[in-house]
Amino acid sequence: MPGFDLDALHGKSLVKTMLEWCLPPLRFEALGSPGFYVSWARPEVFVSALETNPGIREFRGDAQDAGAQLDFQLEVMHRLPMMLSVGAARGFAGGGLGRTEFMLSFQVL
Repeated sequence: MPGFDLDALHGKSLVKTMLEWCLPPLRFEALGSPGFYVSWARPEVFVSALETNPGIREFRGDAQDAGAQLDFQLEVMHRLPMMLSVGAARGFAGGGLGRTEFMLSFQVL
C-alpha cells in the first residue's frame, strides 16, 4: 500500500477498499516537435482504506492513504507510444507508520 514500508502492516486477513477518480485527459495540439510530442495528460486521485485482522479485536489494525497521479502519453515518430507517470501518495495510520512516497514510471508500449 503506498505510503507504508513493505512489512509495516501486519495481519493474516484483510479488508481493503479503494476509490479512484480518473479525470478526462487534457489533450494538447502542439506540445513538442513533430518527431516527439505529448498528446495528452490524464490526472487521477485516489484514497484507500485497509483493515487487517477484522475478526480479531485485539489484533485489528487500520491504515489509509491518499494520492494523485499524472499520466502523459508521449509519441515518438508517430509509431512508438510511451507513457510517463508521476505521482505521490501519503499513508496514514494510528501508530504513525505512514509517510509520503513518490513514483516515477516510464513505459514503452
